[in-house]
Amino acid sequence: MKKLFYTLIFLNLIALPLKASALSRADARCLADLEPPEVSIETSLGKLRYDFSKSNKSLTRMHVRNYGGTVSKGSEVRGLASYTLFKQVSFRIQKKTLSDGTICVAPEYVQLKIGIQDPTIYISRDLEKDSCDYIVAMRHEQTHLQTITEIFQYYLPALKESFFDSVRQNRMVSSTQNVDTTQIQEEFKKIYFASLQPVLDKIRADVLEEQEKLDSPENYKYEQSLCMP
Repeated sequence: MKKLFYTLIFLNLIALPLKASALSRADARCLADLEPPEVSIETSLGKLRYDFSKSNKSLTRMHVRNYGGTVSKGSEVRGLASYTLFKQVSFRIQKKTLSDGTICVAPEYVQLKIGIQDPTIYISRDLEKDSCDYIVAMRHEQTHLQTITEIFQYYLPALKESFFDSVRQNRMVSSTQNVDTTQIQEEFKKIYFASLQPVLDKIRADVLEEQEKLDSPENYKYEQSLCMP
């Protein structure tokens, strides 16, 4: 499993600029009294797994039922590539009551885990190992997963920037009444996840575009020609 790990500690308010007009007096007092959060991002490309246990018919059913794919009449799927884009946020929350009664709640530590999970290549057991059809199917599915990996890595800086910006701009809740820290944590999580969605949508769109090229009738015809006598 290839992992990339990056940690940034916000050391002072200069590192987390906020517009003065956007701050209430209570928020300003909280920001002055609490340490900025430590934020870390861990990304993983997953560990590639191969599965040679399924038949053409089983892979065809998976392609249609599990992934919404289509198959032309008389054709069967001989290989599949699957993966999941995952994201997970964990917190450590700090809560403090100031001398004037203001209750301040903010993340003390925020960790984002994001990446590719369970990348798997399925090659039909009906294909003779090391035959031309077997090699072409393997290369086709490997190209699918390589494309996904490259697109994810291309957008990774934008994912990091969006997440750090979101934490910087949404890192404090102040109240004069008692607050439910669990509920606040869930609200923070929704906000942070929402900041990632535009970039994740771009990743999915780019992946779909490239996969359609690879699965085009023209490319399938070319791949079939590679094994013709």
